[in-house]
Amino acid sequence: MSADGSRAHVVQALAYITLGLFAGALIAELSRPGASAPPAPGTPGPAVAGPPAPAADAGIAKMRGVVSHSNPAEMQQLLALGYFVGTVDPEADKSGVLAHDKRRSWPGLNFYHSELGRSALLVDMDGSEVYRWELGKEPDLGTWKHAELSPNGDLTVLVRDKRVFRIDKHSKLQWVREMRAHHDLWIHDNGEIYVLVRNPRRMPHVHPSAAVLDDGIQVLSAVGEPLRRVSLSDLLERSRYRFLRRSIAHIVADAAGGDLDLMHSNHIEVFDGSQAHRGPLYARGNMLVSMRNNHSIAILSGSDHEFLWLWGPSNLTFQHHPVLLDNGNVLVFSNGTTKSRVYEVNPPSNTIVWQYGHPDFFSKTRGSNQRLPNGNTLITESDIGHVLEVTRAGETVWHFANPDVDGELRHAIWRMTRHAREDLPFLSARLPPDGPPEPPKR
Repeated sequence: MSADGSRAHVVQALAYITLGLFAGALIAELSRPGASAPPAPGTPGPAVAGPPAPAADAGIAKMRGVVSHSNPAEMQQLLALGYFVGTVDPEADKSGVLAHDKRRSWPGLNFYHSELGRSALLVDMDGSEVYRWELGKEPDLGTWKHAELSPNGDLTVLVRDKRVFRIDKHSKLQWVREMRAHHDLWIHDNGEIYVLVRNPRRMPHVHPSAAVLDDGIQVLSAVGEPLRRVSLSDLLERSRYRFLRRSIAHIVADAAGGDLDLMHSNHIEVFDGSQAHRGPLYARGNMLVSMRNNHSIAILSGSDHEFLWLWGPSNLTFQHHPVLLDNGNVLVFSNGTTKSRVYEVNPPSNTIVWQYGHPDFFSKTRGSNQRLPNGNTLITESDIGHVLEVTRAGETVWHFANPDVDGELRHAIWRMTRHAREDLPFLSARLPPDGPPEPPKR
């Protein structure tokens, strides 16, 4: 937005939303008691791909004592996180492309959808609609949490805690798979679909009676048939990072009032092997995941699912969307509690090599980032429905505000992704939305 005061007002408008968030002080307790300032570029992260240091373990032990059954507000922090449709914006009359430096921005087509809508769009760099997918209420498959665009124009859509389905470039339904999917999915180059799932499960070692959400990865075939499933909760439990799981055995189950969300995974990426020459960490089939409530991102082995690398405690706060870059680094959106930042971290050295932040930059519950071919970074400030393209120096060269506005409520954008037009061949041979024209009558 144009005025700092207005941006501050927008951020303050988020305060009316009741969400399950941990206190910011817990992050300091996690690994580095007393630390509060964000790490500077070149700073190694304390959580490395090896056994946890005693200091980190001690920090977790202190954190475990914070939540008690006598504090209902603290218990609410563990319940499954809800999301709101948008944010009150005093500048709601300003929509579409608000700034565009044609010389320094990277040209392409921008794919996005409004949070909890039933349609998705491709818009050009001027914000003009190029293509639209839309599914009405017949059949009523629910509102969209995430949509993934394939080069042939198919969309694979996730409806939170309900199902995954696919529509083609004409918005015709191809298949539906009922499942408790959430947040994100990844389409591997072999056609398999990796979906984040969660189901209530009794885990006596975690809590004697309360249901805990068991985060997992469900793999589907290209036509939506279930193939295999792995429990992220179990993988973390048997790993050297088990200490990151909060101890909740003392919570009174009746007082909890819902499923306890200890991990809250929110992103998955499957490596295609293009970076495998850098070492085993980047092998084809390895998986990059984000565990929001553990303030951690991790790389898992694609063969035995062991944790190969984990980073984040004391550096990340409620993060989203870690993505592997062509240089072997990982880009990640750290939401924070009052300000957000985007970090580029080098996994082998656990060193932050680049970061972006701004006094008014904040998305409390969502966010995404994409490194563009010219070195710029596309950042979705999800909660307020804004998207920025910034240079390595942090200068904004493109700014978009979601035009989906109801009064002063601007709808959130879960994620915007920029595509080169040549990477979307369906556009060059696209047909009318209703399919091929009927042959002329004789």
